[in-house]
Amino acid sequence: QRPRGPGGGARLCRGGRGGLLTPHGPGHRPSRALLMDWTSYPEPRGQVGAGAGGMDPRLMTNQTLSGAGRRLRLWKSFDSCAGHSELMSRRIYGPIWKSTFGHYENINIGSPEVLEQLLRQEGKYPMRSDMALWKEHRDTRRLPYGPFTEEGERWYRLRQVLNKRLLKPSEAALYAGAIGEVVSDLMVRLRDERSRSPSGVLVCDVANLLYRFALEGISYILFETRIGCLRRQVPAETQHFIDSINLMFKNSIFATVLPRWTRKVLPFWGRYLDSWDTIFAFGKTLIDRKMEELEGQVERGKEVSGYLSYLLASGRLSLEEVYGSVAELLLAGVDTTSNTLSWALYHLSRDLGIQEALYQELTAVVPPDRVPGAEDIPKMPLLRAVIKETLRIYPVVPTNARVFWEKDIVIGDYLFPKNTLFVLAHYAMSHDETHFPEPERFLPQRWLRGYGSPHHPFSSIPFGYGVRACVGRRIAELEMHLALARIIQAFEVRPDPRGVEVTSVSRIVLVADKPINLEFVARPAAP
Repeated sequence: QRPRGPGGGARLCRGGRGGLLTPHGPGHRPSRALLMDWTSYPEPRGQVGAGAGGMDPRLMTNQTLSGAGRRLRLWKSFDSCAGHSELMSRRIYGPIWKSTFGHYENINIGSPEVLEQLLRQEGKYPMRSDMALWKEHRDTRRLPYGPFTEEGERWYRLRQVLNKRLLKPSEAALYAGAIGEVVSDLMVRLRDERSRSPSGVLVCDVANLLYRFALEGISYILFETRIGCLRRQVPAETQHFIDSINLMFKNSIFATVLPRWTRKVLPFWGRYLDSWDTIFAFGKTLIDRKMEELEGQVERGKEVSGYLSYLLASGRLSLEEVYGSVAELLLAGVDTTSNTLSWALYHLSRDLGIQEALYQELTAVVPPDRVPGAEDIPKMPLLRAVIKETLRIYPVVPTNARVFWEKDIVIGDYLFPKNTLFVLAHYAMSHDETHFPEPERFLPQRWLRGYGSPHHPFSSIPFGYGVRACVGRRIAELEMHLALARIIQAFEVRPDPRGVEVTSVSRIVLVADKPINLEFVARPAAP
């Protein structure tokens, strides 16, 4: 039987008082006699103090704040960055605090020191609880779970199979040729888009183009076939697939913030389910086509290769499990690649000094008569630093969650019962000026060796940590590094001539609040 998260029967912490924690480091484990039950503290009285250093030492909760209820605050957070509210709570309450959503109470983690203590206590089967809507679709349609929705031993078995040929840098490098092919098509589309603008250099809505690039790249790896996202005229079935992904995420917002009874009177829930149905059907068609192709190759005695071929030929997953896993893997990496590249280009266009330094690094490593390859990336620390800094400022998922369902857990001097729901406030941690001075500034040099301001290793972990870390991390990094290197090699990127500033908003994932428009000025003698 599957261990169930919120909405699935797991006992959550109710009636507790939440509050302030003084961490003692990951190795500290006080005697059980000194442990304090987090539910035993009275509600604080009086006004909220100025911060963790000056407030009443008793535990505090979000209920002490005046203003809108949790649901309305959550709804408003979609009009700004959800991480901003977590950052404010971190400054008010300290490194750990409680918040309430409906009947559920969450323990929020906003300190890398505390986060390290938490994640180092994960068991063999870490349980996430932020995929409830995905699970509802699978349960409603009687479809199999994949690596992001499955839990417990079933999840572990899936990951053991999926990890192979994806998780190690050397394994990801096997796909460098395929990714390079898609990057070349991206460059063709980029040149075409700019040539069609009145100025001959402006590309509008860069994120949309990069989204199609990322989707084409991951589809090529997973399905071992091109689906046409980067053609000038996208095939109708591929466009329907792209539209369904967008609708799924759009309607996820309504499903998250609106009461369940509204699903019967408003159309968002039906649209959400229909969108997922299209995503699964698209993937199933391509997988079935590959199955027929593999059967023919085996009959002819040909050796099979490629990721999907490996999954189908290994015999370690049922066909239904392959359907569920590929559908989830397909969506997981697209936003990371497209959004991160969009923000990186946006900031490089506004800081020509860093952009020029990156260009000089490229020209020192890559001869002018060839394009960058996977073998060049280790020699370009600034390129890697630009991506790291972009992910720090704009973590694609500003918060995610864990449920420690196997055992009670100790953090500092506090004991939390099993099935406590922990919300990991990644945005608040990666924007904490204690670890990143001037946190809103784009400073890739923070990540270069010898930089004078070290940060905690858990202060920015955009791909997660441990056995439940992102399975597609190496693929996403390879895509981002190769695409950014090719773009900077070929173009000087300049900001929107209208001077439009762009900020981040939360739409489940972190995105730009308006289209990012950039000028791409061709460099001389670019390959």
